[in-house]
Amino acid sequence: MSKAFFLFFVFGSIVSNLLAANFVVVPYVALMDYKDTYKSDALLGGVYAKYSTPTKDYEFAYENTTINSKSTTLQDIKKSDYSFLYSHTLNNNYKVRGGIHLVISNNTTGDDVQSYFGGIEYFQKQHFSLGFDAYYSLYAQSELGKEVLQLKPYYGFKFGEYGSTMGAFSAKLSYYHIYFMQKSKATLNRSYLSYEVEINHHKGDFYTKLKAWTGKQVYAIRDNGFTLYNLYEKHKGGWSLSSKYALNDRLGLRASYINEVYSNIGTSSLSYTNTYLLSGEYSF
Repeated sequence: MSKAFFLFFVFGSIVSNLLAANFVVVPYVALMDYKDTYKSDALLGGVYAKYSTPTKDYEFAYENTTINSKSTTLQDIKKSDYSFLYSHTLNNNYKVRGGIHLVISNNTTGDDVQSYFGGIEYFQKQHFSLGFDAYYSLYAQSELGKEVLQLKPYYGFKFGEYGSTMGAFSAKLSYYHIYFMQKSKATLNRSYLSYEVEINHHKGDFYTKLKAWTGKQVYAIRDNGFTLYNLYEKHKGGWSLSSKYALNDRLGLRASYINEVYSNIGTSSLSYTNTYLLSGEYSF
């Protein structure tokens, strides 16, 4: 009798967790146009998935990228990114998270990248959030530095009402400090600083995000660990704009544009990338 009750309890717990969970799948594809001495264009595609319960989030991402070279003497860069992030909400006001990002590439200077990260956030729903993230990355073949530490404190707040004429807004201010623990390249600094602002807007079936940053970054990690820059580039600023239209409660479509300004390590001339990204979002 007690065993039957225990099995019924376990089965009921599993079913209740699945019913309370939310699944989101986001496939995407992007074209990149380079204004660069060495690179011409790139094609990338991937999929992002998120499984959520009232207190836990599990996020996964896979991305495959091919960067075409301008010269036939230079090898095209092909790389695959694998990311995982786990988040846990405590006492309705705290969130802790940890994850890993792996890069496998045919580019010897950017191959075998491992990044481990974690963070903590204090928030009050519909008001503000205050958090701190830390990233520790290992570059097995890099001449720039094999161990990189990135610290990112941030502050976010919300204003406006969803049902109002202007809609609901949220803003996030972030500070990046990238530190090379073992600097190898003489032309590099030991640390790089940058600042980022992000503004989100929700009105009706439209979700819009505007993001801009300035400063200097080398081997930066952004988007909560899902975007990792592992090429020999010194980034100097950029901005992005994306808009999502919700077709219904389960299906959405998003279009994004991303502009990035950088210089290849060892050169002083500026280079640019224009990225055009399309993605779908399905919830169930």
